[in-house]
Amino acid sequence: MGKNYKNTRAKPSKQNVALEVCRAEKRTMVFSFCNITKDKDFGLQCLDNAANCATSLFDKLRVMSSQSWEEFWGLGKKQGCEQLPVTAINVQSFVNKLPFDVSNDEKFYVVRFNGQKSRFLFRKGTKCGRVIHIIGIDCNLNLYKH
Repeated sequence: MGKNYKNTRAKPSKQNVALEVCRAEKRTMVFSFCNITKDKDFGLQCLDNAANCATSLFDKLRVMSSQSWEEFWGLGKKQGCEQLPVTAINVQSFVNKLPFDVSNDEKFYVVRFNGQKSRFLFRKGTKCGRVIHIIGIDCNLNLYKH
């Protein structure tokens, strides 16, 4: 029979745990996929069926991660981004399957990639301004009227 070992790892006290503040280089962007839609047509699953979409998406994210916010905002909509009101989204299941509440006056940002044939939508982080929360991927330009 094997020995029984007690878990000797100390558990941190909830009183001693402080929320970490976003302190990293504030000029560059970081990306999060934790708020992406559960709609299979516009979530990560859509990358399985779209030729070159995944490679092009990650190439675009690599380029963006080396830019400052100032550089990115100054690029214009073809290389940078544009705002999209939530009311312009044609596919209601996309909005319904987001893991957060959305108001009718909310605006998302849209970034073009894959030779202008695809888009991804994001919103900026509220706790850390460096974070881009990617909320959907539109590989076939079906999410809103172009």
